[in-house]
Amino acid sequence: MNENNLKFLKDNLEKLGFGTQLNDPLEKLIITQQPDIVLKCEAERLGEKVDYELHFRKSSSSDMYFFNRYTAGIDKGEESRVQSFNISGVNNVHAGEAFNLIAGRPVQKELYTQDGERYEAWLKLDFSSQEKYGFKMESFSNKYGFDLEKTLEKFPIKELDHPEYKAQLLSELKAGDLVTVHMQKEGQDIPVRIEPNLRWRTLVLRDTDGKSLKRESFEKKPERALEDKLSDAIKKGKHQENKVSQNRGMSI
Repeated sequence: MNENNLKFLKDNLEKLGFGTQLNDPLEKLIITQQPDIVLKCEAERLGEKVDYELHFRKSSSSDMYFFNRYTAGIDKGEESRVQSFNISGVNNVHAGEAFNLIAGRPVQKELYTQDGERYEAWLKLDFSSQEKYGFKMESFSNKYGFDLEKTLEKFPIKELDHPEYKAQLLSELKAGDLVTVHMQKEGQDIPVRIEPNLRWRTLVLRDTDGKSLKRESFEKKPERALEDKLSDAIKKGKHQENKVSQNRGMSI
């Protein structure tokens, strides 16, 4: 058995969010030198059970094993979702991110092109488009024009008033986590679940029970254009001048 190869595989499992629970089963199966190894595990995230299936393959020319891919699956009532995620040197999806993706939430990742050029993009599964290994993975780069921070500022979110909470909020949303914030409406702080809506460059709003909420009832009213403000100021000034002139006329 290649000890260095086994250590590399164990380290990779931990980096990808699978912890150490699969280390012993993996080692025992590698000792037997099976050409293909499949390990299964489950986890509970946000009250939902997610099933993982990890696939390893032995090299045809050496005693080394490679972690090629894993699947993540959840049951959504009558609907069952399973998605396969390839493992490579770069652009790997973390186990927690995989759960968020199949739950329907987008994830922002730091990715690399084939030439090694770094870029950031939002990933989202299109459940209306089925492919060989699951659903179509959509990618929205920064050129698409969705700015999470500016989008959040369109809503009266209390957490944005505190730098430490704001940083945490941005980090959680980019990871695809289910996030609850507090929005001010009619003098009250209302808990609202939010997630990015990439296609429409805005947010999805839900109450704590998961029921959809109308964005329009929470969005801040846009400030009027500067020209309108200047026009109002001029009209107000003329009104005051007329009033002064009338008062002077009455005092004669």
